[in-house]
Order: sequence, then structure tokens, then C-alpha cells
Amino acid sequence: MYRQVLQTFERLGEHRNIAGSYHQLGVLAHDRGDYAAEPLYRRSLEISERIGDQPGIAVNYAVLGGLSEALGNSEQAVAYRVSALVIRLQIGTATTGDVQPLTELRRQLGHDRFRAAALASGLDEQSARRPHADTRPARGLTAGN
Repeated sequence: MYRQVLQTFERLGEHRNIAGSYHQLGVLAHDRGDYAAEPLYRRSLEISERIGDQPGIAVNYAVLGGLSEALGNSEQAVAYRVSALVIRLQIGTATTGDVQPLTELRRQLGHDRFRAAALASGLDEQSARRPHADTRPARGLTAGN
């Protein structure tokens, strides 16, 4: 059903809805434990970035962080989740749900590894005040730390 809806949105050129459809297809795959969700989330992220949809960018970073964590790549998870949090802070939509996974990742990694992963996302005092483009994590999910 989502694929049919996606085709309709693509035909109509409704980019925000196209991004949302790819995201929902990713959620369905992720819920099944199918890590083929990654390219679907990435496609949604690419479209969201192209159209400047900040909430869409943040949600895709957050789910890519969760997927990275599930694959055992905690440092990459931190980078994605920090990027999502920075955007949400900038647009005023951050919640404790954005902080809780980071708290757990910090506990798992320890202070030094967590800090290094957060800084690898581009987070520093200056970039936290700039638009999200300066806080994009490196691309590509890989299993392991």
C-alpha cells in the first residue's frame, strides 16, 4: 500500500510526502528486523535535506541512530542522534526522548568515547548554534564499533 501511495506522490511531485513514504517503508522494514530499512531512511533523509524539511531531517537522523545502535555501531549512533537533537533544539521540538538514548549510549561508551563520537558529528559550541548542515554525521552504517 505504501508503495502505491509513494508512486502517486512521485507522479504528483509531492516531495515532503515522498520523503514521508520512504520513511514509513523504512519503519515497516525496521519493525520486521529487516536492516534493508537503511536505504529507505537514507532516501527519505536525502529528500528532506533537499527540500529543507528540518523535522524530517531530524527524524531520519534519529532512526538512523537507532539502526546504527541495533547494528552495534554505538559511535555512529551517537553522531546521528546528536545531529537529530541539535536540529530539534534549533527548531524547538526536542524532548527527553531525544536525550534518553544519548544517555544510554554515554553509559555504554564511557565519557571519552562518547565525547569523541559527539564531536565527530560536528558538534561543538559554534556548530550547535548554526544550521544543521554543519552537524551532519558521516554516512554509512556498519556493524561493530
